[in-house]
Amino acid sequence: MKNPGNALGTCHINDEMDVIIKSALSAKSVVLVTPINCYDLPSIVRVMLERMGVFCYWGDEMYAPKVRDVGTNVLLGVLITTSAMPGIMVPLTTGARKSFRLFAKPLGIKKIRYYHLGFKGRKIDRSFTSKDEKKIQAVAKVICNTRRSL
Repeated sequence: MKNPGNALGTCHINDEMDVIIKSALSAKSVVLVTPINCYDLPSIVRVMLERMGVFCYWGDEMYAPKVRDVGTNVLLGVLITTSAMPGIMVPLTTGARKSFRLFAKPLGIKKIRYYHLGFKGRKIDRSFTSKDEKKIQAVAKVICNTRRSL
């Protein structure tokens, strides 16, 4: 992480994270579908965010890390969340959008769309409704239209 430049850094953990990063860099859009847990994205998503350190460099003389310019295309980012709270409450009470923006920045995601399927914690609301289906169709339409315009 200390070496400056635009080449990705290396992670010393040997797992599938390299495949995820390469897939995201070659994509035209990145869609993250996740529940809201404890007013933010789940810990596994936060771990993935922390593993994005390969996109940064932080020399000894620097006060903060800088994001490398890896020359990606302009990507569309889509965050779809679900929780027991109504959708209007998500931006007011959670850090999910801010966390996704932190995830999106190193990948070069400039356009971000947010969708929330609310009230999914109550027994009567656990089924997939026609309203939910319309939201998912809207997401698919945005992704398809963006892919054509890129």
